[in-house]
Formats: sequence, C-alpha cells, structure tokens
Amino acid sequence: MRFITVQRLVNRVLEADSPKERQKELRPFLRCDLLVLDEFGYLLPEPEAGPILYELISERYEKKATIITSNKSLTEWGKVIQDNALASALIDRLMHHGDVYYLKGESFRLKGKPLLFEQEKGEKDKGGGDLEIHTAALAAR
Repeated sequence: MRFITVQRLVNRVLEADSPKERQKELRPFLRCDLLVLDEFGYLLPEPEAGPILYELISERYEKKATIITSNKSLTEWGKVIQDNALASALIDRLMHHGDVYYLKGESFRLKGKPLLFEQEKGEKDKGGGDLEIHTAALAAR
C-alpha cells in the first residue's frame, strides 16, 4: 500500500533527469497492491501531470487497486489536468471497475474548533450554514 498526494507524485517524477529515472520513480507506485492518490485538483498541477497520471493509471488498470481523493467533480478533471480527452481516458479506466463515493460534512480537522471567519460569536457564515467539506473518492481496480 502506498499513499501520496498527486502533487508530490508529479513533482517527484518531473524531477527525474531521464526517462529511465522517471520509470524508477514510478515503479513503486505501479507495483503496490493499493495506491491512494490524495488531493487530486487541490493545486493546479504542471501541464505534464496529465500524461504522468495516465501512464500510472493505465499501467495499473485491471491489475491493482487505486483510490483517488479529490474536491473536484469528475466533470472538472479535464480542467485540472488541462486536457479533456486525457481526463476522459483516466475516468474511463477508473470507472470500468470502480465506484465513486461522495462525502459531505464538517471538516474532521476543524471539528470542535471555532471558525475564524465567523463574524461574531455564535453567528453562522453568510451562507447560513456551517463549513462543509465536499470530497469525492474514486476507488478502482
């Protein structure tokens, strides 16, 4: 099992000096039985992120389990990796044997803490509700 943020994975691969080094960086993520890619779309990735993710997902397709967490809906993935066709190919492979789980609720990290953006004690945010976190997890094999 391996866990890494998408941004960190892409940065590691992009730092490789040669195609051989790039493959060496990807190898542990290709071989593990379960790969969790966290925070897809939280930060705008480099333009090369799409092809790197495609290489990884297509090699793992139908062989190994992959979970991707994101605060972006599947329809926004093309914007994130700056290529709609590549995003469709990624989603196609992930969804063939995968499922999407939408999670909604308060932030676990902020649970029990006063929100900094509250105007006055006890007052809700302008939307009239508590801060909610929207996350999607896509699990595929």
